[in-house]
Amino acid sequence: MVANLLLVSHDLTSSSNHDDHLFDAQLNTGFTGLLHLGELTWPDTLALRNYKKVTMRLSFQQSAQEYSFWLPTHKADTTFEG
Repeated sequence: MVANLLLVSHDLTSSSNHDDHLFDAQLNTGFTGLLHLGELTWPDTLALRNYKKVTMRLSFQQSAQEYSFWLPTHKADTTFEG
């Protein structure tokens, strides 16, 4: 599986399209962080949008070797009630 991630990342490296780089970041972050797709995206359907599930941009931190962000709730809390 990791070989497939490396293949996708390698293919998208030369792209100048922002969406390609965003997809690569989401794919690798989701895989290594064991995240659900809903933790990485924002639904088009208004009824499905929930700010309790949104990772805030201000929680993102980056250094030369790593990056991190805070998920708004614990992954096992499927009701988002704490």
